[in-house]
Amino acid sequence: MLAANNSLTGKLPPDLFKLESIQKLRLEDNSLSGSIPREVMYALHNSTLRSVTLHFNNFGGKVRPDCRDLCRQNGKHTIQGEYVFTADCARPTGTRDEPRVTCPCCTDCCDPLARTCMSERCKG
Repeated sequence: MLAANNSLTGKLPPDLFKLESIQKLRLEDNSLSGSIPREVMYALHNSTLRSVTLHFNNFGGKVRPDCRDLCRQNGKHTIQGEYVFTADCARPTGTRDEPRVTCPCCTDCCDPLARTCMSERCKG
């Protein structure tokens, strides 16, 4: 599902991640806000979903705290990077501000001010 750069606003509905046929969900570069639903990581590990890009939005807070354990599991998705999950979890360039999103399992952390992303593959 491609909905990047579409001026979308509001919160992400958790039921969006229950759609069975989605493999990629591209919602980057919108004005979505609130917290990232915990259903994101569950879907990445237990469904056909393989890629979720949420960077350059207005999300805040912490992503599911046990997602690091999910990333390390020797199951469908492992530390070899079989999924993609991006969010604004890098410290904004030139500031002392904390990242908007705390995410121990993002594959890429993005800086919303510099408009760049860096690979942060799961580390054992």
